[in-house]
Amino acid sequence: MCRFYPGTETVDMIVKVCGLKERENLESILRCQPDMVGFNFYPLSKRYVSKPWPGLSMQVLAVGVFVNAGMSEILDKKETFQLDYAQLHGDETPETAWSIQQVLPVIKVFRIHPDFDFSIMESYAFCSYFLFDTYTDAYGGSGAKFDWQILNQQEIPVPFLLSGGIGPDDLHNIKSVNHPQFAGVDINSRFETLPGIKDVPKVCSFIQNLKQK
Repeated sequence: MCRFYPGTETVDMIVKVCGLKERENLESILRCQPDMVGFNFYPLSKRYVSKPWPGLSMQVLAVGVFVNAGMSEILDKKETFQLDYAQLHGDETPETAWSIQQVLPVIKVFRIHPDFDFSIMESYAFCSYFLFDTYTDAYGGSGAKFDWQILNQQEIPVPFLLSGGIGPDDLHNIKSVNHPQFAGVDINSRFETLPGIKDVPKVCSFIQNLKQK
């Protein structure tokens, strides 16, 4: 299952490891060779990151996770953390997302619930990626799944990442999502020993198994 990064060569399915907040753990996760790592800049999150790690060599794509943040905050974090993407996890309007997209590629998050209206996606079709997560008042990290199969029934205008309760035992379920825009997965809480601290062997094994041909 091969996908594309915008403007790059063909790559295997993207794996984004989100919610990292301690340097030593991050450095260990980087050795697992994920494609993206996510830093949570929502102050109410248990995985909130307040300051960068000087001298850290990332060598993967860095994603900043924001919830209804202003442009000045996003620009500050972009420079401080050398971000490659802004993941908008709140109620950002299409106009706000468009403004951010002009300075930093946007991953727009849609929090899926039984009455979710998929038609709103069209207003965000300029974004680089979509990310589908399970609805929660805490804006993610719940460890809960939505019905992934409903995505197979939707016309989704841009490549998307699947999130929401993905765990080490979900390899078969992930491969059952059959959509031409399915680009990869975002893993978080079900790979943790504590909030913001990832279980390195589980992450490494999952990435290796998912990327097997």
